[in-house]
Amino acid sequence: MPEVLKREYAFISYSHKDEAVAHNVRNDLEAAGIATWMDDQLEPGTHIWEQAIRDAMNSSLAVVVIASPHAKEGPYVRGELHLAASRQLEVLPLWVEGDTWIECVPLSLSDTQYIDVRDSHYATGLQQLVKKLHAIIEDRSPRYCLLPKEAIKEYHSIVDLYPLVSEDWKQEIIEDLRQDYVYIELKDGEIAAMRYTAYPSVRALLDDLYLQYVEKCYHVDPFTYGDQWILGVHTDQFSRCIQLLVPWHWLSLSKHRSLADEQFDWSDFPPQRWFAPPHLRFLQVLDRLPPLAVGLVTNTLYIEQKLITGKNGYDFNRRVAEMISQGHATVSRFHYILTLVESPEHIHPEDYQHYFITALPHLEKSNEHVPPGSVTRVAGIIQGRPTERIHHSIKR
Repeated sequence: MPEVLKREYAFISYSHKDEAVAHNVRNDLEAAGIATWMDDQLEPGTHIWEQAIRDAMNSSLAVVVIASPHAKEGPYVRGELHLAASRQLEVLPLWVEGDTWIECVPLSLSDTQYIDVRDSHYATGLQQLVKKLHAIIEDRSPRYCLLPKEAIKEYHSIVDLYPLVSEDWKQEIIEDLRQDYVYIELKDGEIAAMRYTAYPSVRALLDDLYLQYVEKCYHVDPFTYGDQWILGVHTDQFSRCIQLLVPWHWLSLSKHRSLADEQFDWSDFPPQRWFAPPHLRFLQVLDRLPPLAVGLVTNTLYIEQKLITGKNGYDFNRRVAEMISQGHATVSRFHYILTLVESPEHIHPEDYQHYFITALPHLEKSNEHVPPGSVTRVAGIIQGRPTERIHHSIKR
């Protein structure tokens, strides 16, 4: 698999007598945004176990060794160190227990610089380890690149399957895909991979995307995001609805005004927050703005998931569009009460954990003609039945 698609791990090598400590380290690294690999779900001694070790090492960015008196005695630690040396991977010893360093590691690590996390040193040492691993990721990973042709088919197989599986399976579906990147479809089927974790703001990411790809492929003017081009996500194969990457403020603008007209400052938007939901990492450049956009807010993740994926999401969004064009205020089929309001700026999305903006195809039955280049925008809160313990509603 091409390197940019490979999910790279911090391989944790440990004696099974130190398994509890290794789990704590893994949990803290994962919380810091660093993917890890441990053999705790494999049965030692089998051929499958050995091959899994080799495969994991091939996808690792470094090896973190849990150093203790047990590690010195462990044959598996020594074998994994030999394997790491053959792969030319950096080894980062983490000293978790013991009084003398040389008595806590195989002789091959006796002169290696270690990170002391014993007792009260744990928090400081862990910060040092995280910083070192992030530096290795930065050095090994391009900020942006085009996916090789041989990777595009594999990418599409992941994206096409992702919306169709349960939440429990989603992580497994994208397990081998680098999750610190967003993947943006361009014209002619090319896909730009951009490591969003390397950018301080959405503005910096959009600047690189424009200069490297959008300007050349679409021939649009600079500073025209939200006017001549915009990023969106096709929620799944059942729906023509497209989730747009725009701030809530966009809904308050006149239908003939864009973010480019407002000179909106994207510097305040950290990409780590914008691209946290996995489905928002599979984007495409849209060089035609949709005629209709609906902003929805809710304080329940379950409702958001139902709205943006699957057949129910398509039906729901279609009915919202019908409601706008025909003036209906309820959608009884889904047992949700929807109330259109006049001023989206009066809704405070910070009071809700989940909100998004979706574009809908223009309806032929709509009473309002939408001129080319303008966007009718509606916003709302979703409110469910009290018996479902869901509290929501919709606005404009």
